[in-house]
Amino acid sequence: MAASTEQSEAGDMSEIFTKYEKARKLSEEDSKADPETEPYKSKYEAREILVELKTMIQALLNENEHNEDVQYQLNALECLLASNYIETDETSSGEEHLNKCLSALQSEKLNQKCVSIVLSTLNQYGILWCARSDFDKALHYLQESESLYAQYLHEVGKAPYSIHELFRSEDDRLSEHDRQAKFEQIHTLTLYFLAQVHGKLDHKDKSAMYCHTTLQRQLETNQYDPVDWATNCATLSQYYLTNDNYNQARHCLASASKVFEEAYEKYIEEGTSRESEDTGVDDPLPLRKADIARCWTKYCIALLTLSKDTLLRQYQMDEDTEGQDQEGEQSEGDAQGACGETQKNSESLEENSEENGEEKETDTNESKNGGDKLELRFESLELTAYENQVTDKLVKTYEMARDVFRNGQKWILESKEHYVLDGFVSDNISIIQDYSILFKLLAFFERDLERRCKMHKRRIDMLQKILTDLNQQHFLMYCRQLQFEMADIYSEMVDLKISITEREDRVTPYAISKINTLIGQSLKMLQMFVDTLRSPDGKMPEKIEEDMLRPTLIANFCMGRLYSKYIEPDVNKKVDYILKSTDKYHFVVDYCDRYPETINIIKAEHELCREMVTLLPVKLQQLRPSASSHS
Repeated sequence: MAASTEQSEAGDMSEIFTKYEKARKLSEEDSKADPETEPYKSKYEAREILVELKTMIQALLNENEHNEDVQYQLNALECLLASNYIETDETSSGEEHLNKCLSALQSEKLNQKCVSIVLSTLNQYGILWCARSDFDKALHYLQESESLYAQYLHEVGKAPYSIHELFRSEDDRLSEHDRQAKFEQIHTLTLYFLAQVHGKLDHKDKSAMYCHTTLQRQLETNQYDPVDWATNCATLSQYYLTNDNYNQARHCLASASKVFEEAYEKYIEEGTSRESEDTGVDDPLPLRKADIARCWTKYCIALLTLSKDTLLRQYQMDEDTEGQDQEGEQSEGDAQGACGETQKNSESLEENSEENGEEKETDTNESKNGGDKLELRFESLELTAYENQVTDKLVKTYEMARDVFRNGQKWILESKEHYVLDGFVSDNISIIQDYSILFKLLAFFERDLERRCKMHKRRIDMLQKILTDLNQQHFLMYCRQLQFEMADIYSEMVDLKISITEREDRVTPYAISKINTLIGQSLKMLQMFVDTLRSPDGKMPEKIEEDMLRPTLIANFCMGRLYSKYIEPDVNKKVDYILKSTDKYHFVVDYCDRYPETINIIKAEHELCREMVTLLPVKLQQLRPSASSHS
């Protein structure tokens, strides 16, 4: 009779193991191919089997309540059902199963056969509370999971059973090595979720640390998809850029490139196609390659920007040291925040950087707050060739800037291969705008003003091509961005051309014509920008929308400034330009008078506009007698 009972139990267990394997396959594998119309088809089928298994196991437990293995199987099913419900957006039902599981195992959480179930349950709590946007509560459960992992290693240390192993026969159990690998995989997920939650809570340093630790563990255990790993690592680099930690950012990008290129070479050799699980797009490797290249481009832009700002600050400090008596000697353009630096400033900046030599070699590795920065390394990767592509030190000379620019240009072209305008409008525009910024930053370090102008002309050409191709009705926001940026570039070129004429101490008719043409082009772009706000009948809105308010007022301010820069010997035309300049300044002043709360968002420009509407009429009165005599 006893033998018959044992045979019956063995038969039941064999059926349980078979059903469990079917449920696992449905949930983990078949669900990836579910149609969009039935996204949870396989998950629902797996749930039905899990519920059936729960009934079967409960029956066995009723016959022998002291069978611990069967009890653990029941607890595991509670955890798996919870995961199923959470994955199908039924969080309340999921929470019920999590509560049952954790309550049953609370006193046995360090048990070799239970600890993986408890860790997975705590991770699922983290996922559940993230779905409910309660990130503090999610953090609590994930930190509990992290602590339990450390406690188990310290107090027990034996490789624990995996959840799936509980549903295998004694002859089919995992090796110690495989058990430990599964256990570490659960903890890696904990760290991954902690990175996400700390990010949501704006704990940026902790989020970055957990991201790095997750990536490091994936490398060590060889449990990762190389393309996804490289993409995540490149994304992590962007956090370090926000902290001006270029050494760490470059290390992440070099690591991403190394891992991705090895995977890409294998992909080319095999000639296979793969499908992206997150996008459903065939062959996503060109997409990921372009994304990593874009992250490199952002690195180059950020490094050149910091270098430029640092040199400007140093120059200003040197100027202040020499004395305050020269403050009033700036040109009107400099005083009003005009774009583009003068030749004198550029030479002084570069001379200052050369005098300092290597004194500030480690600037980019110093914290904004003076503290040490994170230095986390993927020691298993050989990255010398990748990291040597571009410096992580502050750029001080044109030659150094040119090297960074050329690398940025290479990555721009690489990303453009995938993000073509036809199909990726916003991405393509963003890439071209980055290209324009690279030229702008390189121009800052160029001493030759004519060459600087040519760089800005390159920017105009690339932006004009996009603007011409875009349908303004469908891509209004992008058209506005391009119009404003092009107006700014033309304005920079105006200032440069004026600096050239001042330096040569003579103004030729050709130079005057060129300056006036550039002024006209800048005004044209600004007017095009402002006109996008007009109603179909051509009227400007009484009150400008909040997101367009500052740009519109700045556009009018800039137009007022540009009209005053025209070089015109004809007094009547000069009077006309002053009148137009006054109108633009008046627009800003009058609008701020109608809506006083606006002043705070354009304070400096408003003060200058108010000053100009007082000064320009005086200048106009002085010119009008001459204008009359020339009539």
